[in-house]
Amino acid sequence: MPGYVDGFVLPILRVMRGTPGRTAMLMTVIFAATTVMAGGGGRNAVEREGGSPETAVRALWSTLDGSWNERDAQRFSDVFTEDASLEFVNRAPALEGQAAILRHFAEQFPTFPPDLRHRTSVLRVRPIESTALAIDGKVEILRVSAVSGENPALFRTFSIFAVMRETTQGWRIQMLRAYQLSDAA
Repeated sequence: MPGYVDGFVLPILRVMRGTPGRTAMLMTVIFAATTVMAGGGGRNAVEREGGSPETAVRALWSTLDGSWNERDAQRFSDVFTEDASLEFVNRAPALEGQAAILRHFAEQFPTFPPDLRHRTSVLRVRPIESTALAIDGKVEILRVSAVSGENPALFRTFSIFAVMRETTQGWRIQMLRAYQLSDAA
């Protein structure tokens, strides 16, 4: 990092020299710049490896859709943290913990009609901190016709808000709130 010190730090030190009260600010700037150059700077592993949290988040929601559509309760619950909270606002159930989510969907999936499909649209990803994201989205429950080429019919629509955490297994849903918007006729 010699070019960094000669080209960035020394000119700042020359400007700041003899200016009382700015040493702490200067040290903070130097520390932050050094951290960013060293690969830190609040960026998570996905970003440092060339990806983005948004790419990983969209992949996780795609996994959630696929596991719902395959009625795979284990894989579905795996996208949640152990201490996750899943609530359908203004209606039951409110599920606390990954184990409760697994139990609920293991019981429910066999009762779902085979022609229903789950489709999530992630509309907005906002960082809360380096290991937490706020997600706004929409879930559509679609009825897929056996007639080839026919568009799926909308069965239900939910607006969703989620908090996702970066864990050692990657991004996981820690809190999910689903608000039902409509029932199709």
